[in-house]
Formats: sequence, C-alpha cells, structure tokens
Amino acid sequence: MNQKYRWHLVWLALFLHGMTLFGQNQEGKTFTLDQAINYAQDNHPDIQLKKLQIRDAEQRVKETAAIGLPQINGGLEYQYFIEKPRQIAPDFLTPAVYGILFQESLVQPFPIDVGTQEFTFAQSHNLTPSVTLSSLIFDGSYIVGLRAARSYNSLVQKDLNISFANVRKNVIDAYLPLLIIDENLKNLDLNITNLSHLLEQTEATFKEGFVEKLDVDRLKLSLSNLESERENLIRQRVVALNALKMQMGFPVGSQMDIEGSIEQVLETSKGQQLLASTLSVDNRPEVDYLNTTIALNELNIQRYKAGYLPSLSAYVSYQNTYLGDDFSNGTWLPTSVFGAKLNIPIFAGMGRKAQIERAKIDLEEVKVRKEQALEGFTLELSNAKTNFINAQARLEVRKDNLDLAQQIYETTQIKYKEGVGSSIEVSTAEQGLYQSQQYYYQAVFELLRAEADLAKALGQ
Repeated sequence: MNQKYRWHLVWLALFLHGMTLFGQNQEGKTFTLDQAINYAQDNHPDIQLKKLQIRDAEQRVKETAAIGLPQINGGLEYQYFIEKPRQIAPDFLTPAVYGILFQESLVQPFPIDVGTQEFTFAQSHNLTPSVTLSSLIFDGSYIVGLRAARSYNSLVQKDLNISFANVRKNVIDAYLPLLIIDENLKNLDLNITNLSHLLEQTEATFKEGFVEKLDVDRLKLSLSNLESERENLIRQRVVALNALKMQMGFPVGSQMDIEGSIEQVLETSKGQQLLASTLSVDNRPEVDYLNTTIALNELNIQRYKAGYLPSLSAYVSYQNTYLGDDFSNGTWLPTSVFGAKLNIPIFAGMGRKAQIERAKIDLEEVKVRKEQALEGFTLELSNAKTNFINAQARLEVRKDNLDLAQQIYETTQIKYKEGVGSSIEVSTAEQGLYQSQQYYYQAVFELLRAEADLAKALGQ
C-alpha cells in the first residue's frame, strides 16, 4: 500500500468518526418523569430568578453587616495659592516703634497717623495627607436591621421552595398528556393493523363474490378515519412536547423526548398512601414562607422602636500638613485626634410612632393572610381527596367498559369472518373500542393528575 493511499484512508476514518460524533451530538435527550422534574428544578427561569434573588440576599446581609464594622478612609489634599489670601488689621507696629524713639528722645515727637496694614499667614504650597478610622459602637437599629437582613435571606429561600413545588406540579401536568398520547398512538397502530388485515381479507372475499363492495368501502372509511386520527395525534404530540419544554425550561428549538409509559407511572403511584395522610401545615412551603414573613414584620417593629435608643460611634483621625512656599524649605505640622459621638433622640415629630403603628398593621395583615391560607389549605386537601376518590371510581368504570368493548370487538370480528356479521357491526364495534380506549386513558390521566394535586395539597 503506497503512502498516498494510506493517508486517504486515515482522513476517511477521521471524517467518518467526526460524522458519528456529530450525529451523536444531534441526538435529542430523553427524560423520564423524575428526570424532567429534576431538570426543571435546575433550569426553569422562575427557579433561576429565585436563585439569583438568594445570591442577592446573601450580599445584602454582607452589605448590612459592613455598616457596623470599622471603616478606614484615607485622603490627600493639595492646595497651591496663586494669590495668597490676605487680611487687613490696624497698623500697630508704627506707633510702637515711634513710641520707643520718642521715649528715647531719638526723634522729635510728632502726630502719628495710624492706618491699616495688609498681612498673610498662608504659604504657597499646602499638602495634607490624612487617615481616619471610624466605627459604630452601638446602634439598636443596626442590630435589628442585621437580623432582618438574615431573615430576608431565609424568606427568599422559602420562596424558592414554593417555586420548586409549583414547577414540579406544572411539569407533571405537562408530562402526563404526552404519555396518554403515546398510549393512544399505540392503540391506534394496533387498531389500524387489525383493520388493515380485516380489509385485506374482505377485499379478497369481495373478489370471490361473497361480500358486497359496500362492506369494503365501510372498512376503508374506518381505516381512513383511524389514519387521520393518528396524524392528528402526532400533531398534538408536537404541541404537548413544546408545552413540556416550556415547563422544564428546556430550549424549544432543541430535540428532546420522553420515555416510559403510563402503566409504569401507575405502578409507582402512591395515591392510596396520600389518601390516608392527614394535613400537616408545616409541610406546606407557603406556611413556612408566611411564618418567616411574620418574623420579618416583627423585626421591622423592633427596628423602629430601636430608633428611640441612643447610638454611639467613635473615630480616630491623623493628618500631617505640609506648609511652605516651595517643597524644600517647608514645615510639616502633624495633627491627631480621637473623638466619640453620642446621638440621643429626643423628639422626632411623632413620625417614628406612626412608623411603628404602620408596621404593626402590616404584621396583622400577614397574620390574617396566614389564617386565610390555612383555611384554604384545608379546603384544598378536602377537594383533592374527593377528586382522587372520584377519579379512582371513574377509572374502574372505564376499565370495565374497555374490557367489554374489547370483547364486543373481538366477537364482532369473529362473526364477520364467519359470515354471520356485517361490516356495520365491525365498524361500530371498532369505533366503540377506540372510544373506550380514549375514555380509559383520559381517566388514567385524571387519576394521576388528581394524585399530583393531592400530593401538592399535602406539601409532598
């Protein structure tokens, strides 16, 4: 094998390998129900926004805590006097000098006109570097505010738990219709296969002159209706799959599908356990959220009340000022100072009292909403249990009807093949079977959705 041919084989192998990887990358993902829920709880926009709010709340705690920590600030100020500031004062030097001269009889006394004289203390260059350390020693509002910031962080986390529960419920509601459609498609395919075989047999019998053409046409019409219904279900499946993608936070333009069956979901059903459970309000994330909101409102009242307390702060400052007409013969003048400031609220125009009263009103409103929510949770659980029981009873009836429709369809086919039945009976039985299948899986869907509602009502 020559060298050129060998390289051609190498490049061909690399190309085929790359195409294989490309094909694998283009394959869509498949999700079970639990996987879809987990994906949604990581990627749904509402969840991502709540997680960003948690990060923001964490930074808010740090921001609030920093208020009470020591603060160090440095500064540097430079001034150059283009024209030095001057002051005017009475001329006290001239009278003093002449007074001595007159006293010593060195000069003959004469009247002195006392005027004014300009003078300045400024230097051309002023340079002042400084550093200040300040710290809050005590402030009741700060202490309560820091506790409130931490409670707010907890509140956002509770809100995330509510979003988890809502997203889980929405994904289940969007996932189950796809399973129902898949089951209907399986049944349609089976019905189409059976009817196609029956049509072939009928056409052969028609050619032999034992049945009328009307029997063939009726079966063709039934087969056409089933095929049309199948195409309609396929289009509905695309719409339902896109709805599931939206609830999961999955890119709508990307490929994905589901796996599993409605029977597998039924096998893992915990409906009976849920039905026997009693409501524990602590399991509801909404109650946890409201309790944290109440605690926050109580802290808000304490914050306003803490405004009546004195606050104390202290600082240490050091600066060194350079004065001179140039930068070689000037003088450095250091200054350091320690100070403390006590602020005592005396009268604030009744504004703080109004703030406290408003905070108390807000607290009472949250407590009323909590009581209303608790009543609503009790009613929600009662309705969920009733709906689940009704869905169970409906499913049992639909299952019996489906079994009966299956028996009628099989008996009708046997009669038709033996020549003692008509195509009308076959078509009617086939339609009844398909309708019973649809009713059955609709009842399964209602039962599973009722179970999801019951789980949510119980906070599970």
